[in-house]
Amino acid sequence: MVPFAPQAKTRFTRLPQAPRWWPWVLGVLAAALAGLAVTSAITPEALALIQDRRVVFACWQEQQKKSLTPDAQQFIAVFCEELEKQFREKYGQSL
Repeated sequence: MVPFAPQAKTRFTRLPQAPRWWPWVLGVLAAALAGLAVTSAITPEALALIQDRRVVFACWQEQQKKSLTPDAQQFIAVFCEELEKQFREKYGQSL
């Protein structure tokens, strides 16, 4: 028994691979479903909700400006609270 006998070299031939079209089909289907989910989620009602929410946030950002007097900040805060109240009444949810 020879401990370091050279191994016989064998040649393996590769079989031709089948075209891999199924990942492309899965990718296209996944992209189509994702696109459908995104476009169906953006309804006119959802856009109105987003716009109204932005209005309330913009109001509070305006109220927090340092250049305003305390009286002006208080006046704007009352207005922003009223906007929040109208938002809750209209959409049934808080910001």
